[in-house]
Amino acid sequence: YLKSHDESYYCCDVYVEEPYSGKLTELDNVLLTPHVSTFTFSSRRQAEQLAIENCLDVLSGKSCSYIVKSN
Repeated sequence: YLKSHDESYYCCDVYVEEPYSGKLTELDNVLLTPHVSTFTFSSRRQAEQLAIENCLDVLSGKSCSYIVKSN
């Protein structure tokens, strides 16, 4: 689709394997970036704050708010 529709664009920053080296790299209407969505000051600060709050909750006997379940 992207090859036949120059007016269309595709942007991506998450891949199965990095660095990405697939066919999308050959197209001018594609923007590929590394996964950097958490590199902003505010998102990093929020993640750190949540981690601290979770640690304090667990240390005080409460359950953790964000639990990743394994398979």
